[in-house]
Order: sequence, then structure tokens, then C-alpha cells
Amino acid sequence: PTEIVAHRGASADAPENTLAALALAWEQGADASEFDVRLTRDGRIVAVHDDTLARTAGLPLRIARTDAAELRRH
Repeated sequence: PTEIVAHRGASADAPENTLAALALAWEQGADASEFDVRLTRDGRIVAVHDDTLARTAGLPLRIARTDAAELRRH
């Protein structure tokens, strides 16, 4: 059978790489879902595709150089 893998969750219908996108992918019948994680400066795992928040939040913050608490504020 054909396998459907949701890229960053159901990213066409929900914000990419979020819990909402992952849940929606399952609801839409995906067999699997691919998503990205990165480490923050303080060693926390966050679900973010890019190495900065420039594209998704309009902020030049680098994930690896920013603490998780600061990322949560944005």
C-alpha cells in the first residue's frame, strides 16, 4: 500500500511543525508524520524547522543561541 507521510505535519492546513499539524495529519489519514527538532542554548528540545525564527515569526533569533524561555515569549 501507498504510505502517506505528512511533511511537518499537515503543514498545508495547520501551522507547520506544531502539535496541531501533527494531530491533523493523523486525522487526515497520514501513515506517518515527519517533523524537525532543534536544541536551544540551554539544551531544551523545541519543534522548529529553521535555525532562526526569521521566516515563521519575523524575528532574527537563532534557536541554538536562545534559551527556551525566551523562545516561548515569542
